[in-house]
Amino acid sequence: MFRTSELCDGTNDINLGPTCGRPLGLGFNQITGQLYINDPFVGLTVVGPTGGRATILATQAEGLAFKFLVGVDVDPITGLFCFTDVSSIYDPRNATQSIQSGDSTGRLLRYDPKTKQVTVLMRGLAGPVGVAVSKDGTFILVSEFIQKYWIRGDKANTSEILINFQGNPNKIKRNKDGEFWVALNNQNQQQPTLVAPVGIKIDGLGTVLETVDLSAQYNQRITVVQEQFGSLYVGSRTVDFIGTPPLSPQSIQKLCSLLDTIGPADVGLKVENREDDRGHGFFGLNRFNRVDRWAQPITYVDLHECDSFTMCVFCFPTSSVIPLHDHPGMTVLSKVLYGSLHVKAYDWVEPERIHRGMGPNYPPVRLAKLAVDKVVTAPCETSVLYPKSGGNLHCFTAITPCAVLDILAPPYQEAAGRKCSYYRDYPYSSFSTGIGDEINDGNEEDYAWLAQIETPDDLHMRQGEYKGPAIQV
Repeated sequence: MFRTSELCDGTNDINLGPTCGRPLGLGFNQITGQLYINDPFVGLTVVGPTGGRATILATQAEGLAFKFLVGVDVDPITGLFCFTDVSSIYDPRNATQSIQSGDSTGRLLRYDPKTKQVTVLMRGLAGPVGVAVSKDGTFILVSEFIQKYWIRGDKANTSEILINFQGNPNKIKRNKDGEFWVALNNQNQQQPTLVAPVGIKIDGLGTVLETVDLSAQYNQRITVVQEQFGSLYVGSRTVDFIGTPPLSPQSIQKLCSLLDTIGPADVGLKVENREDDRGHGFFGLNRFNRVDRWAQPITYVDLHECDSFTMCVFCFPTSSVIPLHDHPGMTVLSKVLYGSLHVKAYDWVEPERIHRGMGPNYPPVRLAKLAVDKVVTAPCETSVLYPKSGGNLHCFTAITPCAVLDILAPPYQEAAGRKCSYYRDYPYSSFSTGIGDEINDGNEEDYAWLAQIETPDDLHMRQGEYKGPAIQV
C-alpha cells in the first residue's frame, strides 16, 4: 500500500500509520526555525525553516528501534532537543495493551544536531508521553508521574519525582514565563466510563498554580494544553480540531480589575466639549458643518488584535445603535468609558426551542431569555458576558455620546465557527401556540423569540485612528 492524498489526508485512523505516518509530537527551535517531528512509524524527523520534505534524523538508540515516539522539546539554551519513546515493545496501534500490561520500557532521550547522536537519559519508564525542558535549560520534566531530570548543576544526571497526580498525565508544555501546563485525564466521578480532562499549570518546584476544568468542552481524553499570549489551546488525538477553552475565572477577575481603572485618556480619547460632540464621538468633529451631525457613523478603533483576543473601542454618536448580535463561543469584557448606553441582552434557552410558525419563506425563530435591560453610565464597573450566560446576544443604543472598550476572547473568526450573526427580537406572545410553549416561571416578558437576519443596512461604522499609548501584550 502506498501513501496517497485520498487515503491519508485528514485521516484519524491509527491503523493507517505505517502507510500515512502519524506525527504525535512537535518541537520548534525558535533560533533556527527548524521543526522537529516525532512520528512513531517514521522516526525522529526535522523540517527546515522554509518547509518542504521532512528529513529523518534517527530511528533507533543503542541498537533498539523506536516504537512509540511522542513527546519532543527543544532546549532553549543549547539547541539540543529531548524526546520520549513511550514503549520499546508496543506501537500506537497497541497503546491499550501497553497500558494494561504495565509496560515500563519507555525512554527519555536527547538528540544533538551537531554530532547527530542520540543519548538515552532515562530508561524503564511507564508511559512517558510528555517532555519539557526548563526555560534555563537546567532540568527536564517527563510525564511518568511528573519526573524531574537534572541536566546541569550538582544534581546533573539524576532524577526525582516532582509531583504525582491522581489522573493520567499526558504532554507537558512550557509557557513564556517558564511555567508548565500538563494535560491530565481523570476519571469522571458521575460517569466512570467517561474521562474528566483538566489542564494544570505547575512551576519547576511542583507547585500547582492553576487548574482549568475542560470536561464541559471535552468528554474524552486530551493530549496537550498549551498557553500562547495568555490563551490556552487544547488538543486531542481523537478529534480533528484545536479547542480554546473560555478564560479562567482568575483571568477574568484580573482583567476586570484592570479595566475598572481605565478611563478615556488611557486609550487616547478626549473628554472635552462633550456637548458639541453629539453625533460624532471624539473623532473628526467638523465644527463648521452641523447639518448632518445626527447621521454620523459609529467609530471603530482597533487597539490590538491577535489569534487569542481582540481589543477595540466603539465611539457612539447619540441615538446610534449596534443591533442585536451574538458572540459564539466567546467571552467579552465591556467597559463604558464615558457617556450613557442602553444595553439589552439575551441568552439562548437550553435545550433550544425553535418555532417555525412564520411560514416557509421566513426564518425560524428561537427562544431566548432576557439577561440585561438597563442603562449603563460611566464611571461604572466592567461587565462580562460568557458563551452561554451573561447576555451573549446584545444590542447597544447610545443615550448620549459614549464610548465602549471591548475585549473579545477569542476573537471573531468565521473559519473557526465564530461568525457574527444579527437578530431581530419578537415578544414571546408573537409565536406562542399555547401547546408546549408555556414558560415555566410565568414571566413571559422576560422571554423573546429571535430571528436571524442579514447585516442591517443602516449599520454604519468607520475606522478610527488609535492615538493612545502603545499596547504591550
